[in-house]
Amino acid sequence: MSVIENNTVQGLIDNCWFDTTGLEITSTDLGDLTSPDNLFIASVIFSGENQGSLTVAMGEVLAKQLASNMFDSTIESVNLDDIRDSIGELANVLAGNIKTDFFGSCSMAKPVVMQGSDAMISVFKIDAIFQRAFVSENDEQVLIQVCQTA
Repeated sequence: MSVIENNTVQGLIDNCWFDTTGLEITSTDLGDLTSPDNLFIASVIFSGENQGSLTVAMGEVLAKQLASNMFDSTIESVNLDDIRDSIGELANVLAGNIKTDFFGSCSMAKPVVMQGSDAMISVFKIDAIFQRAFVSENDEQVLIQVCQTA
């Protein structure tokens, strides 16, 4: 697999995102992406015949909304474990759909969730075959990227 079809990946992400979170997202220009103070990043690694990763990055406001929707609770009652679990599960669902359609014969690791603004630097240094910024219905930003090693 070389560069994957952006429209196909975009469609998968749109459908999986809404089905998993209940939130709408809209694609935006990467140049409009800003790094929030408290960033959450979840990555899923593909290994085997085809290798790569899927990464989801978002700020705390959207991460709390995500956890609130996924756990059917109030934003005020969401704790750090809920946030980590929900962004990890979202990354896992997205990666599972990407794997099926693009990576084929490979294994998926459990999601790794990181927190902190320094983690964003490593996300942008990777050569992605798909990288797109999105804005949620509450005007919060999210970055989704798919990488593949040769």
